[in-house]
Amino acid sequence: MNRKFFMGAASMGAMLLTMSSCGGNSKSEPSVAEEKADMTETFSNTYSEPESDEVVDLLKDYNEHMDDYSTDGMTALGMGFRDNKVLLNFTVNEEQFNLKDKDALKGQVIEMVKAMPMEQKEAWQCIPNMGYELMYTFVGKKSSDIVSVVLTVDDLQTLLY
Repeated sequence: MNRKFFMGAASMGAMLLTMSSCGGNSKSEPSVAEEKADMTETFSNTYSEPESDEVVDLLKDYNEHMDDYSTDGMTALGMGFRDNKVLLNFTVNEEQFNLKDKDALKGQVIEMVKAMPMEQKEAWQCIPNMGYELMYTFVGKKSSDIVSVVLTVDDLQTLLY
């Protein structure tokens, strides 16, 4: 099994471990590459594999082109799969993403999905078609706060079709 997508999706945990072990006195933030490397060994075995080849291909493609999903306000860390959920992990600038207001954050996620090009929406339709949910996890770059937003199968069918 290609572990690339595990590495990207699992990098969120490495970042959290790195940040928590450094406390608030960290001299510099770890790079995304360092976070991914830390996660590979520690957490790659905690993720499972989807039953759909389409979803496996989506994960692989996303992780190979992860930089395309990063913006000034958020950095894509990867896509993975666990417990019937496709996982998307990001670090975010708290000035652009209010991690204290989960409803507003879910609104931003919905707007991001709505703004996807039709070709991307069609590729992502395999997620609800297999009965999987989509979970966005955001970690604040400054605060290290973690917030997850889940889009249900019904949400995804409404947004992607």
